[in-house]
Amino acid sequence: MTDLPLAEGFEPTGHDEWVALAEQTLKGADLEKRLVSVTYDGLRLQPVYAKGGGLAVPPRASSGWSILQRVDMPDPAEANVQALRDLEAGASGLTIVINGHGGPGGFGVKARSADDFERLLDGVYLDMIPIRLDAGPKTAEARSCLLELFARKGIDSSAVELAVGLDPVSDMARGGPDAAPQAESGYLANGRVLHNAGASEAQELAYVVSAAVTYLRWLEAEGDHVEHAQSRIEMVLSVDADMFLSAAKLRAARLLWARVIEACGASPKPLRLHAESSWRMLARRDPHVNLLRATAATF
Repeated sequence: MTDLPLAEGFEPTGHDEWVALAEQTLKGADLEKRLVSVTYDGLRLQPVYAKGGGLAVPPRASSGWSILQRVDMPDPAEANVQALRDLEAGASGLTIVINGHGGPGGFGVKARSADDFERLLDGVYLDMIPIRLDAGPKTAEARSCLLELFARKGIDSSAVELAVGLDPVSDMARGGPDAAPQAESGYLANGRVLHNAGASEAQELAYVVSAAVTYLRWLEAEGDHVEHAQSRIEMVLSVDADMFLSAAKLRAARLLWARVIEACGASPKPLRLHAESSWRMLARRDPHVNLLRATAATF
């Protein structure tokens, strides 16, 4: 099959030419009012952009994105059915939400022991998929149960891609207990709390970066150097149906964190970044619209 370079048949069109054609189509209507929108942070979103140099892109993991399906049904056996079905349908990993920590939606698996986790993860090849715990103040307890399960099955925990991040700052923001600033595995700077409370993109980013800097200082106080400590910090941001603004927010998070690490005198490493579809964008009584919004957010 021969490639057809269709663009070669047309002269390149510059920004000014595009604006002139758009104004002609609008028949006198104000282009600024019709086609330019403004975010809550005052950023002007143009209908078209000229190609620019942009900012230096910070390092990223070569493996790309993984799809971690949220598992939050209260009964471990029912949650197991859900998890297996999602993995068979194409999910590359699981996010296990633990009940009772006040996370988004108010759902979660009632897993309090290694036996509960064994029922939850029966039939799952634990050393072949990434797993993330979403347990809030119960993170240390859930992590211990999961490690006990690995030991029962003879699985080397270091071979499992496991994301276990404590998030005491968000726990306090959510009104939860005052968690001690200690972490065996690392910290999670969580923007979902502010996003679901109505924060703008810039406000969510500011919160996440400030929380991550707080955790970086705690790790330094424990004697961990920035060069290594940065790898123990992860971020999670909410993405909604505005695909381009959400993508820009994720890119901005990488750029901001790289700048923080450079300001600390270290070389930035790939940021482990989690993105979760927004809860605040969902309608209470319109599942069909929610399906469309969730599809756009996932994209």
